Amino acid sequence: MKTTTYSSLALIFALAGASASFGDTVVQTTVVTTTSPAAVVVVRDGFTESFAQVMITRNGTTRVMQDAMKLRNGIVVRPDGVIIVPGKMNRSLRSGDWLSFDGTLTRGDNGKVEALRPAS
Repeated sequence: MKTTTYSSLALIFALAGASASFGDTVVQTTVVTTTSPAAVVVVRDGFTESFAQVMITRNGTTRVMQDAMKLRNGIVVRPDGVIIVPGKMNRSLRSGDWLSFDGTLTRGDNGKVEALRPAS
């Protein structure tokens, strides 16, 4: 039994030494951390949600939405992602969703398009 154990250990050390001799290359890993949210690529004007922040794109410029904004048709978009549709149930802007300035909401998860209009 001791002979088998010593033979196994000798074999393990021999293999470890052989593999170490082939491993002349050094692998270096660099970890980059950031406190700012990742860039959002938006090709059309409207509202999106990214990293729990509502982003507004106007004339091709995207920035974080600071204050609530009322659209022409009466819909209010808040910085926390809540879409207030007067006379109807509120909606939430989720990651991947897109809301145009005319009130068209496109869901990012299933592609469903919904025209949000206040109740008459």
